[in-house]
Amino acid sequence: MVQNRDSHARMQETIALLKILAHGKEQIEAGKVQDAADVIASLRAQR
Repeated sequence: MVQNRDSHARMQETIALLKILAHGKEQIEAGKVQDAADVIASLRAQR
């Protein structure tokens, strides 16, 4: 398939975003998540 430079760049960005989403889904499924409020409270306590 022949693509111009802009189409190729958009496709690469899309692939990168899909990889990020897949990684996030894997982390959620593995239980490797924290509640945002807990993280913020922890960061504020470290000040």
